[in-house]
Amino acid sequence: MASLAAEAAHIFEAPSIIEGEKSNVSENSREISMEPEALSNALILRSIFRNLPFHDLEVCSNVNQVWRNEAELRMHQFNVQFFYSDMSYEETIIIQEVIGLQRDTKKYKLDFDDLIPTVKKALNRADRVRIALHMNRIDISNPKLIKFVKTFGHFVFRLNYEVSHLVSFQGFSNFVCKYLPNLEEMHMDEFWFGTPEEELALNDTPSHNKQLRELKMISFFKQEPPFEKRMGMCSDTFKGILDLAPNLETIECFPLERVDVLGETGKAKLVQGIQYPHHSAVMGHEVRSWLKKLANLKPCLKFFDLPRSPRMLPRNQFQLSKRELYSIMESSRKTLEHIVIFPTQKFNYLKYPSGMSAVRILELANESNYCENSRKEKYLEQMGISQKYRKPWRRFFPARVDLRKIFPNLEQIRILLEDIKPENFHLYFPFRTFQQFHVTQLYVNNEASTCLTELAKLFHYVTNLTVDITFLKVKGLEKAVEKMNGFLQLREIVLEIDSH
Repeated sequence: MASLAAEAAHIFEAPSIIEGEKSNVSENSREISMEPEALSNALILRSIFRNLPFHDLEVCSNVNQVWRNEAELRMHQFNVQFFYSDMSYEETIIIQEVIGLQRDTKKYKLDFDDLIPTVKKALNRADRVRIALHMNRIDISNPKLIKFVKTFGHFVFRLNYEVSHLVSFQGFSNFVCKYLPNLEEMHMDEFWFGTPEEELALNDTPSHNKQLRELKMISFFKQEPPFEKRMGMCSDTFKGILDLAPNLETIECFPLERVDVLGETGKAKLVQGIQYPHHSAVMGHEVRSWLKKLANLKPCLKFFDLPRSPRMLPRNQFQLSKRELYSIMESSRKTLEHIVIFPTQKFNYLKYPSGMSAVRILELANESNYCENSRKEKYLEQMGISQKYRKPWRRFFPARVDLRKIFPNLEQIRILLEDIKPENFHLYFPFRTFQQFHVTQLYVNNEASTCLTELAKLFHYVTNLTVDITFLKVKGLEKAVEKMNGFLQLREIVLEIDSH
């Protein structure tokens, strides 16, 4: 498929859109000034675009307005959700229609008999449709699901797999290879294939031994799955999932406890982010051992969240792991875009590599992964986490540090601190340290919204401000809005409720 895009670009002397040469298409979608006549001929473009995968169509849409208009006619997306409802005790199907590149959507619930005519109607309007299939607590042998994938499985480009049914990996791989041959993305959000003994007990039919050659991206555990089940899965399960994609380009998120798999398969360079083992039975020295193995693989991460206590890495083990953490950031120095840090004053500070030029987002969080307050008390108690109060150590960086050398291209700061207030603001944000940042985007959570006046004095260049107002009462919201007046360069304000 990608060769067609390359051939078209060569014929018309247009920027190549093959994977290795995407940089030729400007990131800010600048238009080509001198266009050959054929390059803007609608009939020629239509005949070429008709055979391109959606991934390449999205790249084509960035060339110029003519290409964008033609690409939009080829792109019609549906998000189809199959899930088991605890309210009705039956399968529920919801379809969301995404039209063109504008992402105009309409969402409605359908009976299964209405689903097929709806998708067929879209096929009459566009050359092809693409379908994002979401499976939540639906058995892969569900008759309605099988009927749907038999009819439209070749249109499915993305699979979100969240299932609590016991199914073998053999059965799952047979399902995706047989019914979803053109799959481009697979998100294994919350799944469990069971132990090897349970796999044998299921007695599945033999595997087709097929692969998904269009599959370019896999992610694991975007949400937190049942910890005991996740830890019980063997390494062969993760190897099998990766082996489904011989042309894999990106592993968006991967479980740290299976880092050996990355070494054995040679796919460590594809990993963009790490998911930590949020499990009370995991010992700190185990996490440190996994971090050491990851550091030896020299990954090129795009997202990195420092392992915070108490569930990820106890304080004593964090102190011992500073060298490994530095090594992971050093190998990701040119790729790391988003980093999450917490106050490391207690540990005599964590050293960061100089020249992390790719970092655009710096997220400031608490040492604990979860706020230890009344809202989380019951959950933390179940996880075996002590509620004993400890005096916080609030500084992120030592007094004499040149942050411009560490984060030279920083654009956004995200503040997710639970106990910050105007009285202790200076402990978190020493003026001389943070005035070095000339960020234009700022995100603050509910607690940090009380410090907008102080933040406005510190970050003069902010043009885009996002405030989480999920737990703010009316008076608190009024005060927050009043404090926004201090941002003299402000152009856009986003008020966020439950991440929306």
